[in-house]
Amino acid sequence: IRVLPYIKNVCNEYYRLKEEIDSIHNVQTGLIRIGSVSSIASNWIPNVIKAFREKYPNIEYELLVGGYGKVEEWINQGRVDCGFLILPIKSDLETIFLERDRLLAVVPANHKLASLEKFPVDALNDEPFMLLESGNIEVEEIFKKHKIKPKINFRTLDDYVIMSMVECGFGVSILPELILNRTTYNIKAMELDKPEYRNIVLALKSRKSASPAVKRFIE
Repeated sequence: IRVLPYIKNVCNEYYRLKEEIDSIHNVQTGLIRIGSVSSIASNWIPNVIKAFREKYPNIEYELLVGGYGKVEEWINQGRVDCGFLILPIKSDLETIFLERDRLLAVVPANHKLASLEKFPVDALNDEPFMLLESGNIEVEEIFKKHKIKPKINFRTLDDYVIMSMVECGFGVSILPELILNRTTYNIKAMELDKPEYRNIVLALKSRKSASPAVKRFIE
């Protein structure tokens, strides 16, 4: 166990050495290791890799999916080269701002509040709440900011399980707009009457010291 961190460092440096040699010989190969939460992994990354592969067909990819805290840990440990995170982050990582993503209330299609133009944040005090437990700091901040004491009725790590439970009428939830763009569930996504957002960034230890493949990926 004591030598495990050193072994990880040797593996990480091996990948970087290989990519530097490839770069010197003008061979566009390498491995890009990416960490992400599921909403970004399923909606952004496939299209990004598809476009990137057209230009650099010999580069390989490894994608790890987990909560925000886990992705940040992977970056700091060198387990991944870069990762998609939400501001603010705890570590002293370099970040590149990507997008401001709305947070929306999700209710059953026949819910009593579904006919409203916007979902009243204060109603979260009264409705059973389905909590996405994946380092979901943005929802926790909404509770704190608006002094909400949610009646948490269900917890899970999966966005789609949340939508399924909401569809069946077990309660309401708050999810990023990004994950709701392609849903087929019989639910309604509603803007909050006090709008809330999450700021998505790409984070890494250092853009300057990143491998040639990762630098191309970032660009």
